Order: sequence, then structure tokens, then C-alpha cells
Amino acid sequence: MSAATDHIIDDLKANVDAVVETILESDPTDYMNEEALDYEFIIGANGAFLGAEVIFCIGGPTVWFNTRTERVHGSWGSNEVSRHCDDGNQLHDWLEELYEISNRPWRY
Repeated sequence: MSAATDHIIDDLKANVDAVVETILESDPTDYMNEEALDYEFIIGANGAFLGAEVIFCIGGPTVWFNTRTERVHGSWGSNEVSRHCDDGNQLHDWLEELYEISNRPWRY
């Protein structure tokens, strides 16, 4: 690896570590409103909530948390880093509740 690649990987690891720290040390309500850029639900064929991916950084680097696999992933060009993050399913449960609320039938 070149020095430039080493620098990119070090920066990517630092970004992934920062997201892990945010997830482990904060309440989902706080960082979902302030830190997260977007999220996507992972839904099974039967419509059941399986998890979600929460995007924290886009571009260089891109960093996201997959609640189904409990991993924070980072990518920058062809470089990738991932790290396990067990938040006790706080974010998973919070997003599952959001999904259920968003799929409730409306009554007029």
C-alpha cells in the first residue's frame, strides 16, 4: 500500500470509530435528528421489519450503520472498513417503531 492509501484508510477508520462512538454514547433520538443524514428500512418479503441502514457520511468517506448486522461500514474509493457495534438494539428498536408507526392504517 502507498502512503496515500494508508492515510485514506486511517481517516476512514477514524470516521467509522466516530460513528460507533456516537451510536454507543448517545440516545437514538438525539443522533438521528442531528447526526444521521438518511435511513433506509430493510423489509422482508412478508413486509416485516428486518433492520435499517442509517447513513452518517456521504461522499468521501461514506459511513453507514446496518442495524441488522450490527456493523458500521465505511468506504472511500476502493477502500472499505467495517466494525461491529452492539448498541443493545436501541437504534434497531427505535427504527422498527418508526416503521410500524409509518405503516399504520389511517382513519379519517
